[in-house]
Amino acid sequence: MLLQPRDANCDGSIFCIVNFSSRSYQPEILDEDNIPFEEIKLNMEELDFINTHLGGHDITIKGVRKILSQRPPQKILTIAEIGCGGGDNLAAIERYLNKNSIPVQFIGIDIKKECIDYAREKFPRSPVRWIVSDYKDVHWESGKPDIIFSSLFCHHFRENELIWMLKWMKNESDLGFFIGNGFVEHFENSVARLKAHPCQRLFCFRMSRHKG
Repeated sequence: MLLQPRDANCDGSIFCIVNFSSRSYQPEILDEDNIPFEEIKLNMEELDFINTHLGGHDITIKGVRKILSQRPPQKILTIAEIGCGGGDNLAAIERYLNKNSIPVQFIGIDIKKECIDYAREKFPRSPVRWIVSDYKDVHWESGKPDIIFSSLFCHHFRENELIWMLKWMKNESDLGFFIGNGFVEHFENSVARLKAHPCQRLFCFRMSRHKG
């Protein structure tokens, strides 16, 4: 259970109780068409805040590190993210690999053009090939990526679609794949850090509701 700020679905109390005992199949608001770009931009900034302060980027980098051991020496890595959103995960990986002098190029895939537009605007110098597409329709120009991953993406799919996605990631990656939704394991410790943050802000992630 989790307390959530009141919205149109609440009964008039200040907070609603969100029940996580069963999965919601309500479409995420971000999946709707015709969302103004400024609202998408705000949502991408909020997701970057979550990933930075609640451990999402740490989990993503951990996934990359586990697969790195299989990398042939001197090989330039290619890492692809499906459902890349605003590109903050790829930027976090780039910072980590640059610090460790590991050459890399990226592919960021998202079905929503507005998300790719935001990523291009925010990371104009990153070595990323941005693709607006359903991940299933992507054709690699220079062979398969070494690593394919997704983060906070699985909630968009039903069980049979998830199975198909996992098989696709396995077949389309050279070294390996991973899913970064597991940053929940950092949640309890991170909430304490978030409460101590100078902003002391209560975030309402409007377009990210109905996840899970």
